[in-house]
Formats: sequence, C-alpha cells, structure tokens
Amino acid sequence: MKRFWELLGDAKLGEDFDWEDFEILSKFLELREFKAGESIFKERDHAESLMLIVEGEVHIFKEFEGLRETVGVDLKNGTFFGEMSFLDGAPRSAGALAKMDVSILELTRKNLNRMAEEFPAVTIKLLLRLSSILSRRLRQTTGRFVSLAS
Repeated sequence: MKRFWELLGDAKLGEDFDWEDFEILSKFLELREFKAGESIFKERDHAESLMLIVEGEVHIFKEFEGLRETVGVDLKNGTFFGEMSFLDGAPRSAGALAKMDVSILELTRKNLNRMAEEFPAVTIKLLLRLSSILSRRLRQTTGRFVSLAS
C-alpha cells in the first residue's frame, strides 16, 4: 500500500495539503479494511465519521421498505463518504457496502475536535476543502434535478 500522504494526496480532499499537513492528518485518521461484500455501515446507523476510500470500491445504496435499491452509487479511490453524519450527527442516510476488498481512512468527529484544538490551521483547511467539495456536489445534484424537471 502507498504511504499515507500519497493515498491522501491522490484524493480530492487532500489536494490543498502539503507534506506537513499530511503528517498532522495521519495522527487523526484510522485505516480500516473491509472484505468484498462486507457492510461498512447500514442506513440509520448512528455514527459521526467521514471515510475516504484509498483502495477498492464502495457501493452506496438506499433501502425502501426493507428492499435494497437496485441502482446505487459506486465510489472509487479518492472519494469520501459519510460526510452528512460526520457534519450533523444525524443517523446515516444510506448504507455502504464493500464492493471489493477496500481500505478506508476514517476521521471521527472526536478526532476532528482533537485536531481542531491541537492544529486549528490544518483543521480549517480540511473543513474548507470539504465544504468546497460538498458545494460542488450540491451544484451538480441541483443541475441534474433541474434537467429532469425541464
């Protein structure tokens, strides 16, 4: 597996970080591994963490009346997910399943708070980058919605 800063540097979330920032972030992220077909989390789980795919693929899906959606979203290396529960503390809005063996870096709300106390500048940089990506995702979703409504 690549070194930590190479993994994070390949991700959109890590685009604005230098080597020292990566060193700081590495102290607050936990590497988690899941086998193909293993549940990463279930819809309505209570959790407060953000996850970044470093190797493998993750399938995000919604459940309707106990049935898993047949069409979901497949996420690949460099993509983060779980951000809504991370930011607002609400239960997970969808489930996540390892589509193949997958390695994920996880940042918990607790570790974010610790990082904010010890390294506020890096924390601000991370949150601004996260906000920028979320804004872009929302604009894309809005654009798709408008296209469908037209």
